[in-house]
This record gives sequence, C-alpha cells and structure tokens, in this order.
Amino acid sequence: MVRLVNGRFNEYGAALSVDGRWLAYQSNENGRPEIYVRDLPESGGRWQISTDGGEEPRWANDGCELFYRRQSSFYECGV
Repeated sequence: MVRLVNGRFNEYGAALSVDGRWLAYQSNENGRPEIYVRDLPESGGRWQISTDGGEEPRWANDGCELFYRRQSSFYECGV
C-alpha cells in the first residue's frame, strides 16, 4: 500500500483520473468534508474544488470533468 495523501486530517474517498495525472479526494481539514485535487506525481500542486462541502468525487470517463456530491445534489467541475 502506498500513501498518496499524508496529512493530519481525515482524507478519503480518492478517485484517480483516467490518465493517472490527478487525484481527487475529500478532506475535513476545514471542519467539514471538501473536495480537493492534487497532481501526481505530487509536485505540491493542490486545489480545493468545492466551497460549501463535498463528498464522493468521481471523474468522467473522458477525464475532463469531476463530479461530487453535496447532501442530495451533484456538482460538476471542468478540469
């Protein structure tokens, strides 16, 4: 097992993009689950995608869109 995200917060629900370049995951570092994306191999690039909570990130088959859930709604983010 290789740890891809190693922080002091709960980081889980990872989804790897189709091309293997991006890792989307959720973290509670802001006090609630939010969606983040980081580049692989890790060069320090990391971006918060959701702004009002988010869970269960999933990449579209073409790898150009990221979807995530917040409560009972789904959101889309173009990459």
